[in-house]
Amino acid sequence: MAMKTLSPKPAEIKPLAYNSSSSIEPLGYNIWGINFGEDYFVTAVTSFASDVDRWIARTINVHRWRLHKLVVGLDTEWCLPTETNKHQKVAIIQLCVGQRCLVFQLCHKDRMPQSLVDFLENDKFTFVGKGIENDANKLYQDYGLNVARTMDVADMAAAKYDDEELKRFGLKRLVLKFLHVEMEKSKRITLSKWDVNKLSKQQIRYAAIDAFVSFKLAIELKKEIIAVPKPITFDAFVSFKLDHELTKPGIY
Repeated sequence: MAMKTLSPKPAEIKPLAYNSSSSIEPLGYNIWGINFGEDYFVTAVTSFASDVDRWIARTINVHRWRLHKLVVGLDTEWCLPTETNKHQKVAIIQLCVGQRCLVFQLCHKDRMPQSLVDFLENDKFTFVGKGIENDANKLYQDYGLNVARTMDVADMAAAKYDDEELKRFGLKRLVLKFLHVEMEKSKRITLSKWDVNKLSKQQIRYAAIDAFVSFKLAIELKKEIIAVPKPITFDAFVSFKLDHELTKPGIY
């Protein structure tokens, strides 16, 4: 008799009840707990610069012993093109370090937080994701945000396993292959309106998971890629010299 194959458990999202024994403090805005596979992480959603300041300050404090090699998952979601405006401006930026993620609604920000500018420009931090250079380039074009150091998780996988085919894998395939979890990539959510004032639970889950798995892939692949950027131009981050160095992953 053939054995049944269990389908991977889909990601679930639920409001996070504050627990005084938790290491995660209530920051005064919408915080969600997200289950993805066997992982659980929290995500804060905001359009206020002061909330971003607090999230970044907390992140730096929590990871103060590894700031010289901090890995940050990064992703963006863009506005849909319209008949009158074909430019797809970045609507939100997602950041993730360990089990703490941030979804910042750039399109509705009250101001640009200087803490975010400094965080992204810190060349000791490595921002990771699939197609990360495109995200970095868009952030620079749309908001003048400089992501100083990036690495693509597909390039990391290709370097580790000496397999150029892995560079062509999308995030969903990389996650299935290396994290063994099936990602939900509904086109209904992918092509939804990311510039709405209030994101839906499904949008929050989708956006946060992209940043979380980018971070986790980088740690699981046990690689560090040092990116040496060229002088910044309008086409910033199109090319980097990547030097691969095997290193032990940090514990996040």
